[in-house]
Amino acid sequence: MNYRKLLVLVLFLSTIQLSAQVPSGYYDNAQGLNGTELRQALHDIIDNHNTQSYSALWTHFQETDRKDNNKVWDMYSDVPGGTPPYEFAFVSDQCGSYQAEGDCYNREHSWPKSWFNEDYPMYTDMFHVVPSDGYVNGQRGNHPYGETNDAFWISQNGSKVGTSSFSTMSGTVFEPIDAYKGDFARNYMYMITRYYNEDTDWYTNDLVNGANFTSVGIALMLKWHEEDPVSQKEIDRNDAIYQIQGNRNPFIDHPEYANAVWGAVNTPPYFINQLTDTTLAEGETLELDIYFNDNDPESVSIEWNCLFCSADFISLTNVADGHTRLTAAPVSGDAGSYSVAIIANDGVNDTPNYLFDLVVEQGNAIPEIDDHIEIAPNPTSNTFVIKDIATHSEAEKVVVYNVAGQIVDSFILNQNSGVEFGSRYQQGTYIVKIISSSYTFTQKLVKQ
Repeated sequence: MNYRKLLVLVLFLSTIQLSAQVPSGYYDNAQGLNGTELRQALHDIIDNHNTQSYSALWTHFQETDRKDNNKVWDMYSDVPGGTPPYEFAFVSDQCGSYQAEGDCYNREHSWPKSWFNEDYPMYTDMFHVVPSDGYVNGQRGNHPYGETNDAFWISQNGSKVGTSSFSTMSGTVFEPIDAYKGDFARNYMYMITRYYNEDTDWYTNDLVNGANFTSVGIALMLKWHEEDPVSQKEIDRNDAIYQIQGNRNPFIDHPEYANAVWGAVNTPPYFINQLTDTTLAEGETLELDIYFNDNDPESVSIEWNCLFCSADFISLTNVADGHTRLTAAPVSGDAGSYSVAIIANDGVNDTPNYLFDLVVEQGNAIPEIDDHIEIAPNPTSNTFVIKDIATHSEAEKVVVYNVAGQIVDSFILNQNSGVEFGSRYQQGTYIVKIISSSYTFTQKLVKQ
């Protein structure tokens, strides 16, 4: 046998397997275009797809989202290259009711259906409707996709719900695992393109403005698109949906279209690394390296802002383009709890876009807030209740701040009395400060 010819044949077949089945001439009308002209051309190419019934999606998932082992491909529970905590069988594991992860799978509108008023054809558009664990889907709710380093709920495969830590995005977000971030980003690019100028009364938040990305939204989606390239899973799903709906996702077939459409957008600077809440003692020195995406030192500055205090022991030094070092060197008398906001300014955007807690201890560790004050539930979607659980005769003043350092609430807390508050707070992160004559505590609050 001619092994060289056999090898060539194997490589040729492998190439076919890894290639999308794009019909000849499908994207001819998009050639040579960029920006809004390219987006409009792509819209016209993928418009007027074959609308499916909602009930038909259960059957279609068996063609579009089937693993090699014939289980449901659920991106909210799957662990690529590892062992998933559980898997679903088609049909028999359809939701139904559920009480916990692994109970059943349902139909997840990755672009929440309330954002487009539950209208058709987007309600059943399979490029954004995917099978997912019903319980995790419920935890995600209508929260936009984002990144968080302050998760208050984590699924068994590592998906997170928490407070946004990406650039100027605020509030509660849902962060899928890294292996599927690109999938969801390209789903959103499809939605933004398929429904271009068809978005009357669509919802607006930090990620999207109708069927358009916000500036920070496209920054996040381009980041995920680049960090998690198109996979064979997406290629196969794209081909399968084409057989059902008669249209394709251009950003799977041609990943370069993403930058061709949105690459010139002035995206806000965002941090590449994540800083974690930190504790150190008086007399110790802490150095944290901060890296951000914008490498132009003429347009970006980073400042620190300490809320509720004068933290003159914290300083910032520009090390190189896109690299700043935070140094904290507390001395005697600096013990306390600090919230530090990092502000990136590119000449257009100067919103505080990073917040972490720094606790400075003296000699023996400073008293824990949990020994004196109880705040529950935290996080909450409704109200917080604060109680004084220590035995003393003092009354404490309670002050609540937003992440920009503005006072949003204040009241007096007497011993053993409980105060309910926060019903009118918007979603996001707050800092509560409890002040008495003998101590001061601060704690982070999260309103979902």
